[in-house]
Amino acid sequence: MSAEHVDVLIVGAGLSGIGAGYHLQRNCPTRSYAILEGRECSAYPACAPEVRLAGGTYIDIPVTQGHVQGNLATAPAWPAHPNWLAGFLTLLGTAITL
Repeated sequence: MSAEHVDVLIVGAGLSGIGAGYHLQRNCPTRSYAILEGRECSAYPACAPEVRLAGGTYIDIPVTQGHVQGNLATAPAWPAHPNWLAGFLTLLGTAITL
């Protein structure tokens, strides 16, 4: 399985995350999956507790900014779409010129 592509991304490796991985492996053996834990991400501020409960680190940034860690690009809300998309395209190796 490549770290760049998986069929299913499971956020958090608590009991639910481990259970989801088990059921995927048992019921969908041809699907690849990764369990995301211990990563930094931004999200809508009301989601901060869930990010922490899932084993991640919530990054509190302005609503217009994006955050990139490794191969994960996140943002708190729609006003950050241009910044988030720029980070995502950089991860893909895309060059945009005008």
